[in-house]
Amino acid sequence: MMRGLAAILCAPALSVARGTQEVGADMPRSRTAQLADKPREGGSRPKGQTVVAMLIAKFQGDVQELTAAYDRAHALIMSRGGAVPSGELRHQCATGRDSLYIIRVWESEDHIRRRWSSDEFKQTLGSVGFPSPEQAEMTILPLHAIEPPL
Repeated sequence: MMRGLAAILCAPALSVARGTQEVGADMPRSRTAQLADKPREGGSRPKGQTVVAMLIAKFQGDVQELTAAYDRAHALIMSRGGAVPSGELRHQCATGRDSLYIIRVWESEDHIRRRWSSDEFKQTLGSVGFPSPEQAEMTILPLHAIEPPL
């Protein structure tokens, strides 16, 4: 599993930010990526609609502490309706030897920036002991493909 994650982390990234005041504020906008013209089985976005973006956020530290704090933060966020209203489409969490990774698929890069730079989100994470997004090493990538389709 870490091999696959390492491949993702080594892919050409749109941006990597750490410790910025507003997460994503200094990140360049990417060219608008387009979905393939051919619709996929099971439904797909209409021709010409922008491709979604993937966020990989790496939080370094004690993995057991990070995991426990993540579980509390995730439960709190889900009790408030989750992140789907903010544009999140898929959500994964993985751990390595010294880091916790949050891998998310969003409707757009703008959705990522808005959510991860919002004071409300930062306060929610902090209220249960999870680090601020500003402490993460963040990578945003245009998503080329996803299975099963969104």
